Amino acid sequence: MEEGYKPCPYCAEPIREAASVCRYCNRSLTQPVKTPRNYELIPIVAGGLVVLVAILWSVYSSVRKSLPTPSRQSAAAGSAPNRANFNASQSPPAPPEPVPVPRFIPIVQGNVIVPPRQIQYFKFTVPQVAQDAKVAGTFHAFGGSGNDIEAAIMTPFEFENWSNGHQARVYYDSGQVTNGQIEADGIPPGTYILAFSNRTSVFSRKEVTAQVTLNYTVLERR
Repeated sequence: MEEGYKPCPYCAEPIREAASVCRYCNRSLTQPVKTPRNYELIPIVAGGLVVLVAILWSVYSSVRKSLPTPSRQSAAAGSAPNRANFNASQSPPAPPEPVPVPRFIPIVQGNVIVPPRQIQYFKFTVPQVAQDAKVAGTFHAFGGSGNDIEAAIMTPFEFENWSNGHQARVYYDSGQVTNGQIEADGIPPGTYILAFSNRTSVFSRKEVTAQVTLNYTVLERR
């Protein structure tokens, strides 16, 4: 640049230092040169950011499409344990274990009158839910010359044979006694008869004092 000249701030052509108007671009040199302010740069910066975001999104989409996607079956298989764990955590508590509860059912309690050549009997039932069923008790007979009686336990089917003096299968038979203790264990569910027989006495009636119960257990949840 020659001495005494300066560049035009608008077109950069050499002009004299004292010049007030550029002879090349005809712009006034007496007004200050306008420089862009910060707020005027906002649109430029925003536009650049939009372009940058668009480029980054395009790159991300391309990479995502190139990656393998898991199958629905794999997703379902992966979620199955989670569902199982959830169901297990939400399942209700297990019910308490059943416990055996004893039951005592009276069969005969008190005095029984047995006429001569007759049989007095009492029917009882062992429930289907009963466990370890047994008949237990005592009896005492008095009357006549022998003060004796015969007690037996059997099914109604066998009772018909027994009462007619035929052979029968019984769970208990005391024979002719004055005092007897009944202990008949392992009786399965069903209907049974406890009988007191005075068939051997022709004229005398017998009076029997008896305390006999059916004992068993049932399982209950408490």
